[in-house]
Amino acid sequence: MVSVDCLKDELWLKGDVTVDKGAIDVYLKSPGGDTIFNKTFTVSQKVAIDTIIEAKTGAWSLIYKSHEGSGQLYLYIDYPEF
Repeated sequence: MVSVDCLKDELWLKGDVTVDKGAIDVYLKSPGGDTIFNKTFTVSQKVAIDTIIEAKTGAWSLIYKSHEGSGQLYLYIDYPEF
């Protein structure tokens, strides 16, 4: 869970996902509980995430669910530097 104090209009979901086995679901939920990002990553995938989303003040949740998956998740929320 990440607490965001909005200083800008947008946030950035960034990072890398690598799946070596199985599959992994990744969800980003807004403070209101809406699913803002939802993607399933499958075996032999290495994906760079670089998504701009509307900023909302409050606690954001980044959730993952493994389907017998293994790999690396490196995801974070940042402010775009415009």
